[in-house]
Amino acid sequence: MDKKIYFIFGIIFLILLIIIISADSNLKKEYIFLEISYKNGNFSLINKTLEKGYYPKAIIENYEYKVNVISDNRKVIYSTSFDPVLLFTDSFSNEIIEGGAMRLSETEFYIILPNLRTAEKTEILRIGTGQNGENEKVFEAEIYDVGAESCRIK
Repeated sequence: MDKKIYFIFGIIFLILLIIIISADSNLKKEYIFLEISYKNGNFSLINKTLEKGYYPKAIIENYEYKVNVISDNRKVIYSTSFDPVLLFTDSFSNEIIEGGAMRLSETEFYIILPNLRTAEKTEILRIGTGQNGENEKVFEAEIYDVGAESCRIK
């Protein structure tokens, strides 16, 4: 009887171990890293790479720009907002913390996006500046080819 219980617990343990290992291997462990230049309202892509690791979960705030990841069937599958020209500074002088926000006219910045299987392109929208207060597309880049395998190259 004791051998049956050990056998049953052993089988259950193996099943749980297999489930944990297979679930972990199915998680995306890659992200898309975009290096972008901003100069006087214009965006340009410097580089795009596929990196190992997990992308950080973005906290969506009400910033001036929004980045979307668009799928191959033209649906937004990821979105967050950001402001590349808003820089928060603080310094410590004579036991007083000073600083605040300043706006840059040009900068280089990075956007980290999840590596989603159906991701086709990314776009940056300026929120509420288009006709009738709509979002205005100010940048677009294809990302389907980042780290591409032969089946993803167009």
